[in-house]
Amino acid sequence: MKQFVVSVKLFAIIIIIGILLNSCATLTKGSSEWVTFNSDPPAAKVYVNGHLMGTTPFDIKLKSNKSYFVVYKKNGFENRTVYLTSSIGAGYIILDIPLVFIPFIIDATTGAWYILDETYINVILDTTSEN
Repeated sequence: MKQFVVSVKLFAIIIIIGILLNSCATLTKGSSEWVTFNSDPPAAKVYVNGHLMGTTPFDIKLKSNKSYFVVYKKNGFENRTVYLTSSIGAGYIILDIPLVFIPFIIDATTGAWYILDETYINVILDTTSEN
């Protein structure tokens, strides 16, 4: 019987430590988000921070704690530039505070409490003016 009580206490301690070491944003969202890139007309090449990432329409996963410089290019159309920024999701911080300091640190270091300001980017491309 005594061994059973010790086992239950040990199990309870493990569960409590597991709960305290988890953080809201890391569990529910992670440190990346899917972003959809679209254009009118379609088939524009999209460069993210100078790297060709795809041709519209497409989805890619981007880190939530970074900012991005996005350029849409298509022959016969003017280039369009979009700045994709991130901000801290206040809700995740508020949820981490009652769960002690460890979840707060986990979300901060993983970048999980950041959210991208946009996850659907649709641009309308203008034709180039030929003089």
